[in-house]
Amino acid sequence: MLFKINEKISIFFKTWLLYVFSYYPIRAFFISSYPDFYYEPTLNKIFFAIITSPFAGILGIYDNFPFFIFIQVLLMFSIYKLNKDMFHSYVITIIISHLFLIFFNYNTIVVKKQLLFIFISLFIAILVNWLILKKKYKLYSK
Repeated sequence: MLFKINEKISIFFKTWLLYVFSYYPIRAFFISSYPDFYYEPTLNKIFFAIITSPFAGILGIYDNFPFFIFIQVLLMFSIYKLNKDMFHSYVITIIISHLFLIFFNYNTIVVKKQLLFIFISLFIAILVNWLILKKKYKLYSK
């Protein structure tokens, strides 16, 4: 019983580590490679943005909300307690939290320009998470 609880906690944190190391680098790539009036993308700038993106994502720089990932983790934990399906809880959490962020920050120019990039990055992050942890999710669902 204790091993099963520890394994669930391990999968829970692996899910969020994969999210941090897949969503934020993909979003950083899109943001840093998009030319703007004041910004000319170079290979060094793109590489630096991708390398530092997990740390910037944890700090909430990409979301305009400090430490937003911790709110997402708590939300997923509470949804998982109701749903008992790890992957569905993860997807519901991602959808709810990012819809909240989009509506909360939609008036900013950054969100309006990057809305497509946000959804593409989320889709790829969810897909990566499913492909890597698929067997574990099936093992611990309901």
